[in-house]
Amino acid sequence: MDAIETKEDGTSIIYVRNDTGEFIETAVTVGEKTDYYAEISGSNLSEGMVVRASANEEEATVTNNQQTNIQDKGGMGGSFTITDSAGGAMPEGQPGGPRQ
Repeated sequence: MDAIETKEDGTSIIYVRNDTGEFIETAVTVGEKTDYYAEISGSNLSEGMVVRASANEEEATVTNNQQTNIQDKGGMGGSFTITDSAGGAMPEGQPGGPRQ
């Protein structure tokens, strides 16, 4: 959920890494949601894309030490990779979202 930003016009976006290493806005459609996870889809998404874990740039910019602390507490920091755009189970076996 933290990776998704809703613009003033109602468009949902995520930030994906481009070839130069910068994170750029990419429009997505948000499907089923839980308190922590959301199913996203879009013609611009493909397996292997790296997505910034937070739409908030300050929260997404962490050092290696902070990254370890975030992961130790069960959170996601930095970025994650789209591994299966076909859907499946959410992490921890929650139904309705992408497999990791």
